Amino acid sequence: MKMAKKAPVISFFVLAYLLSWLFWLPLLFIRESQELFMLFLIVGGQGPFVAAIIVSKWVGTFKAFTRLLLMWRVHIRWYLAALALPVLIAIVGYGVFVSLGGTPAPAQEILPLYFYPLVLLFVMILGGGLEEPGWRGFALPVLLKRYSPFSASIIIGVVWAVWHLPLFFAPLSSQYGLPFGWYFLNTLALSVIFTWLFLQSQGSTVIAIILHGNVNAVLNWYPGLSDIPTAWGTLPFFAPITIASWLLAGLLLFEYRRQFFAPAQ
Repeated sequence: MKMAKKAPVISFFVLAYLLSWLFWLPLLFIRESQELFMLFLIVGGQGPFVAAIIVSKWVGTFKAFTRLLLMWRVHIRWYLAALALPVLIAIVGYGVFVSLGGTPAPAQEILPLYFYPLVLLFVMILGGGLEEPGWRGFALPVLLKRYSPFSASIIIGVVWAVWHLPLFFAPLSSQYGLPFGWYFLNTLALSVIFTWLFLQSQGSTVIAIILHGNVNAVLNWYPGLSDIPTAWGTLPFFAPITIASWLLAGLLLFEYRRQFFAPAQ
C-alpha cells in the first residue's frame, strides 16, 4: 500500500498485468476446449478493472474513480463519436486495403449486420470494454497530473499493447498470428483517440467503454482478412487498419495540438 501511494500508476500497471496474465498464460496451452479458453480469456480481461478498484481504494481515490465510472450525463455528441469513429477507421482502413490491391473476403463470410447491437453489447461487457475503467478511468487521470495528454497517451498505449502479448501466442485467440508490430502501432494511435474523447467528455468512463467496445465490434465487418501482396513485399491485412487509425489520430493531434501538447496542470 505504501508503494501504491508513492507510485499509483505503476502499482496499477503491475497489478493489472499480474491479474490478467495469471489467467492468460495458461491460454498458451489450451488448444481444444473453446469454452475453457473463453472463460480464462474473459476473466483475465477484467484485470485492469479489478486492479483499478484495488489501487484506487489503497490510495484513497475510489470516490473519484467511481464518479468517472458512472458519469453518463455527457453531451450526446460524444456518444455519437464513440459509435462513429471506429466505423470511420474501418471504412478508411478498407479503402486503404483495396487501394493497395487487397482481396476482400467473400460476402458470405461477413457477419450479418443485424448482429451488430448484440456484438457491441457483448464486447462492451466481456470483450474489452471493461478494461477502460482501468486504462482511462484510473491511469489516465493520474498521468495527466504529471504529463501532457500526448505523453500520457503514449505511456498507456505502450502498456496497453504489451498487456495483450500472451494472446498473440495463444492458438485459440483472435490475436494469434497477427503481426504484433502493426498491432502495437495501432494501439498507440487508438490511445491518442481515446485520450481525445476522454478530454472532450470530461473524463467519462462510460464513453470510453462504448468506444472500446465499438473498436472491437466493427472489426467483425472489416472484410480485409487476407494479406496484401505488394511490390515491397506482403503487407499484413491489419496494416490498413493501423494506417487508418493513425490518419485519424494525426488529424486530432494537429487540430487539438494545443490541448495534446500542453504541459500537465
